Amino acid sequence: MEVHVTIRLKPAESFVLDLFAEAFPNKLDHPRCVGAEEEYIVVHKGDGTMANTLTILPAMVAVGWIPKFDAVTKELVGVRKGETEVGTDVGVGTLEVGFPPVINLLDHLPVREEILREVDQFLAKQGMWRLDDYSVQPVTIPQFEHWSPKARGNFFRTFFSRDVDVQTSSAASQVHVEVTLEEVVPVLEVLLALSSVLVALNANAPIWGGKKDPLGMMAARQHFWDRFTPQKGCWSNVHVGLPKFEPPYLEQPPASLRQLAEWICGTKFLVHVEKGQVIIPNIPFGSWCAQQEDRLDEKQLRAAYESHEGTLWWDARPRVHFGTIEVRPSCQNIHAVSSDALVLGLVENWRNALHF
Repeated sequence: MEVHVTIRLKPAESFVLDLFAEAFPNKLDHPRCVGAEEEYIVVHKGDGTMANTLTILPAMVAVGWIPKFDAVTKELVGVRKGETEVGTDVGVGTLEVGFPPVINLLDHLPVREEILREVDQFLAKQGMWRLDDYSVQPVTIPQFEHWSPKARGNFFRTFFSRDVDVQTSSAASQVHVEVTLEEVVPVLEVLLALSSVLVALNANAPIWGGKKDPLGMMAARQHFWDRFTPQKGCWSNVHVGLPKFEPPYLEQPPASLRQLAEWICGTKFLVHVEKGQVIIPNIPFGSWCAQQEDRLDEKQLRAAYESHEGTLWWDARPRVHFGTIEVRPSCQNIHAVSSDALVLGLVENWRNALHF
């Protein structure tokens, strides 16, 4: 016999606060973990044009990597071995590698080298090359067909104007840092305030689409992100939604977790995959939650929140799935681990950094 149970859900802000409390501990009983998440531009060896990273995935599955299929398109979009994931990012020409967290970045280096050596061997067999010190596709002009075959990507590329196709040619060096519940708000403030420093230290993308960036930017990929979310890296008049929306604005950093939760719930909930179907709410997350009382349980609502959190395209953002702050503005470069160490040091000393 099938039994249906109706769960009366809390207001969205309270639910988000509960998620924060579950994801971020009150105190760390171990050294702070840090996890690298790297993106790389992959090109054809002969001419530097955009290559398709999807083509190496079947060969990786054949030697024991576990396949990852998109829930809607059913396409093979990634593979996993242990805690390491390899796949495509927004565009098929960008390879994404998510490494396992460590408490010492020196322990990460041999793992990084081993995985990238293996990936490079698969790429070489197909005449492809991974750029390890450049963060935009230098030759090919980004187009509609370069989006990865993922449900979210299919939505974004039709929802936005063609201006966002440039995002398929971008590669970042991102890092997750573990924080406590008390640290979420002040660490966000520190890292967003210093995002321009991270951009400047790692800027290496002046040429894309076969010519110099029209604005003369050294980190052109930053401008690509502005097409999603202008002023993403500062608190004053932060645009946390999208150009066609009327998002909430915050003139200064949130004073509390509750204010941060209210702000997140006030932003538009764009897209979510549920039971193999694409859901397009297109209303504030808090409003959408209020409509779900008789339809979703708290586990399903959590999955929806994590989808929503993934479209908050700030230079630093909370990620409840990992219990981390994700730091996102740096160009991909050979000094990526040094930048990770800088971010880790800033987080360890967030009180001094915030005062500064």
